Amino acid sequence: MAFIADEVRLFEIKSEMQSLIATICEERLASDVDASIMRQHLLDVFLRTNSRLLVVDFTAVRFFSSAYVGMLLHLRNLVHSSGGELVIVGMDVPLNEVMRIMNLQQVFKTYRCVDEALKARFGSIDGQSAAIAPGQLCT
Repeated sequence: MAFIADEVRLFEIKSEMQSLIATICEERLASDVDASIMRQHLLDVFLRTNSRLLVVDFTAVRFFSSAYVGMLLHLRNLVHSSGGELVIVGMDVPLNEVMRIMNLQQVFKTYRCVDEALKARFGSIDGQSAAIAPGQLCT
């Protein structure tokens, strides 16, 4: 399912293993309005699907404004209050540095890819157990 705002595909959602995976499609996330819409839409789908894990995939993202930091914090709190967990995957080095400077690495669990996050949460995917080893490529 793709979510489109102002003719731009913001993110795609899929459900897998009691998890909701939101893949952000834009390189630049700067609109306060889009951040608010994204937060509400992700929360609605998360609750409607009875998911336990919300994975937000930032692989395509190269920049995000403070509105998206606020969106992630608010969404994390809402997901947590419903008994779920929000994790972030695919942040490049500069975005990880922003998260470190803002001391958000203690708030959010981060992983290199969706498979790594799912394995960390559920222990195995399709019979493959154990976490992805350091240096091993995510698929």
